[in-house]
Amino acid sequence: MCNEKVLLIDGDPTLCEKVANFLWEQGFKVESASSAEGWQERLDGDDFDIVILDRKMAGTDGLENLARIKALAPESRMFLAGSGPATRELLLRDGVAGLVAGVIEKPYYKANLLGVLEND
Repeated sequence: MCNEKVLLIDGDPTLCEKVANFLWEQGFKVESASSAEGWQERLDGDDFDIVILDRKMAGTDGLENLARIKALAPESRMFLAGSGPATRELLLRDGVAGLVAGVIEKPYYKANLLGVLEND
């Protein structure tokens, strides 16, 4: 059983809850946030092994938050969640590649999600 603590940040509250529940069922300790304010509250004084950050969120771009989150949680493995080749291409940009451990494709497919998290 997995014992890692995950912070899931996704702009869709319903999807965020479903994915968080799935990860919890797999043995992860999960906290979730669907806004920038939400993740800031959860990172304040808490340590996470893994942070999954949605690339596109209402009112903000996940990339805008990436460096801020990494500064607050430097030991966390960061994953950028998004769809299409544009998300993978972001990993080639200066300043992004060194901040993330990988990309999680959206829509979230259970097997893919677990594969990325367990094989990192």
